[in-house]
Amino acid sequence: MYFITEAQNIRVIFSNDRTTISVKEGPIHALKMLFPVPKQTIALYEADDSGVGSQPQLGSTVHSDHRVYHALYKISTETLFDSSMQLIAERFMVKLFSLIRESEIGQNWVAMSDLSSFIKESLFQAAVESTCGPHLFVLNSNLAQDF
Repeated sequence: MYFITEAQNIRVIFSNDRTTISVKEGPIHALKMLFPVPKQTIALYEADDSGVGSQPQLGSTVHSDHRVYHALYKISTETLFDSSMQLIAERFMVKLFSLIRESEIGQNWVAMSDLSSFIKESLFQAAVESTCGPHLFVLNSNLAQDF
């Protein structure tokens, strides 16, 4: 497991202009920058033109055993909808509701200076704490803002 700390490190990893990184290129870029992935593995990703669907896209030249994106899609959807994810989902909801209850939001409409940041930071904190526990926020109480 890898943890990347500090915003400047994340900026370096994803330093390419976001408009130039496609859905296909994003995972390849992340694998090259974050993990010690062999060049043969990167080549499989780069060669996969089959898409994520159960049937390869028309004109695909990839053998069915080398459909990396389809395999990842299948594994991630099976895992995300597995019953073991229910505990994480429940922890996420409890934490999110707790953050909302603790905020300046009450029973009445309120004006917020930056609703987008409030939502982003609340969702981020709930997601991190539901999967990793609260200790990261003990170490860095501004983690959501810094990310």
